[in-house]
Amino acid sequence: MEGKGMRCFRLIDIAALSYLGRAGVLVVAAVISALALPVASAEEGAGAQGQVESKGAEHADTKRKPALKPDLGADTRGQHELTVCSQNLKLLGTFAATKQKNIKYTERQHEEKIEDLVQRFLSVKCDVIGVQEVLGVNTAAAEAALQPLVDRLRKVANRKYQIRVSPPAEGGMTVGFLVAEDRAIIGSTLSYARVELPKLVAKQRPRLFSRAPLEVQLLVRSRGGEATKTVSIVNFHLKSKRGGQGDPTGLEWETYRMEMAEAMRRIVEVRHQKAFASSESILLLLGDRNSNFDVASARILEGSLTLANFQNAGGCRLSKRGVP
Repeated sequence: MEGKGMRCFRLIDIAALSYLGRAGVLVVAAVISALALPVASAEEGAGAQGQVESKGAEHADTKRKPALKPDLGADTRGQHELTVCSQNLKLLGTFAATKQKNIKYTERQHEEKIEDLVQRFLSVKCDVIGVQEVLGVNTAAAEAALQPLVDRLRKVANRKYQIRVSPPAEGGMTVGFLVAEDRAIIGSTLSYARVELPKLVAKQRPRLFSRAPLEVQLLVRSRGGEATKTVSIVNFHLKSKRGGQGDPTGLEWETYRMEMAEAMRRIVEVRHQKAFASSESILLLLGDRNSNFDVASARILEGSLTLANFQNAGGCRLSKRGVP
């Protein structure tokens, strides 16, 4: 963040999924680059055009791993104003809810998973954490799933985090945020649960997001207290390739992900038009694309293509793996 006393923030993707590569972080990097805002990554730094590199960590799971110890180095722009992290929780619910998914799951494994996640967040000093794969049959259940993380963070780091989640949908799974009260004030939240997706083919049935993205607007004051900026973050988790044999197109639901990406692109362009035109507010998109970086849905999400490019005489066609 530059100007009016706010210098920079950093985005840390501490959950680069082994089967997704750089999911999420490239989307954020693309948006930041378009706004010409400086970004510093946690480990490898940012390029001149605001590219953010993934940390290469796996999903948090029940096997203990050492905490990440990134070498941040000195940043010539000064102290970071806000650290935004993204983490796929790999089906984290309450112990009871998680055990329903995995009958062999134990209380000890659950405690170790919470501890591993907390140490991961502490290792890079996350101020805002966008999380995916939160289990819960409703909003209250999803919030209860995240409460042990908040309790442990408060005990270990003496920091209070607020919880916000989107209404759970497909598979009783949702996305959410943990926001540190000492760095940001939550102004508002908006779930995209009722957004009807644009259609790739006019005759197909209307569809909604399989898991609704959640937008949160934060008021962030510079560490020196000179300025306050609005930071809007959209957390998403697109349709999985799982069950791809049921996709009549044979593309493992890539056309569904394309429609979701187009919906987010349209919402962002309308709701955040002013953010693109000035530096008075900041916009970030983060999450789990459930796709490779070169497929059509990723290209739509980054803005290099739109759904119209694949409709009728749009000229674009898909390969068997969904690459335009």
